[in-house]
Amino acid sequence: MMTRLSGGQGDNSKATLAFKRFCASLGLALSLGAISALAQGPGAGGPPAQGPGGAAPPAPPTQGFESNVQIPANYTPQEAAAVAVVEAWVNSTAAHDLDAAMAVLDDNIISRPDPARQMAYGPAAQCASYPFTRMANSFVRLEELYAVGGPLDTLVLFKRADINGPAGGRGGFGGFTVDVAVLVRVRNARITEWLDAPINRIGGLVNSTEGALMQPPAGANVPDACRRYPVAGQTPARAQAAQAVRAWFAARQAGDPLLLGAFVDQSVVFRADDRTGKLVKGRAALLRAVCGTFGGQQRLTELYPIGSDFDTLVLTESVNSQGTRTASLFRVQKNLITEWMDVVVEAAGPAATANPNSAACQAVNTAPAR
Repeated sequence: MMTRLSGGQGDNSKATLAFKRFCASLGLALSLGAISALAQGPGAGGPPAQGPGGAAPPAPPTQGFESNVQIPANYTPQEAAAVAVVEAWVNSTAAHDLDAAMAVLDDNIISRPDPARQMAYGPAAQCASYPFTRMANSFVRLEELYAVGGPLDTLVLFKRADINGPAGGRGGFGGFTVDVAVLVRVRNARITEWLDAPINRIGGLVNSTEGALMQPPAGANVPDACRRYPVAGQTPARAQAAQAVRAWFAARQAGDPLLLGAFVDQSVVFRADDRTGKLVKGRAALLRAVCGTFGGQQRLTELYPIGSDFDTLVLTESVNSQGTRTASLFRVQKNLITEWMDVVVEAAGPAATANPNSAACQAVNTAPAR
């Protein structure tokens, strides 16, 4: 005799299908539960949490994105490569292999070992901030890791436990295990940015916004073991020079010569015509020379700074709306452009014709002398 589901119109096939769906859902839930436990990393398990009357506590409200589950099989190629870089750093550090740990850092890495500090530049500064590799009784342990990335860039967020050796004298963190959340940026198999944030309130570590960026960059006193690594890549002077040059291009494309003048030294030296080789001096003369060709697209496509605290040279490539490529040289001191030269390296269409009666030139001519 065939039994039907209550109120149903089908046969046993419907009951069988419903039972299969239930089993599949149950299997998926169990699988995700197991994956979630693995994603949380190793740790001692305590008794299950209980709510009032011994009942299970209600689940916290979510917006649908608070999952700690990430399946490595679903990594993008860039995510997988970045995870391997992080694991290499952790394993090398725990094995006290300084050269191997430093090998995954980019020469231009910027790092901040604590939210209280400003950014530091170069591998030597990062090395000075992380003594675990150089201290036989200190270790790091990787506990959680998540990656989001693609062809342009990859970010990896991971949790590490810093095991700071045996208890010692007063001061320091000897005998403590400090949990730290770390955000690294990985490109071309190298870590280019490193931000630490201690997640437990311990000692003098900053845990509030009031103390953020109040301390100088790390790496002022570089240990001997770290001195063989590059001291700095993108130094603050180089970064500031790059910002001045970017501002130049933004003002030029916007057609605002007076704004451009704000990023140019009063005694700037420039060459308006690369065919003559003649150099001209003065900010007012520069603005009069360029105002006639202001406005229109002049897209900055490449920028390379070389310099330090005294002087920085910046080489750029820019492309206009026709496709003409121009190489430019800027010399920058104290955030101001002190020298500028343009050279067209690939022409596409006729050269721009200067219009000395343009609105930009009228603004320059009527502006008070400065």
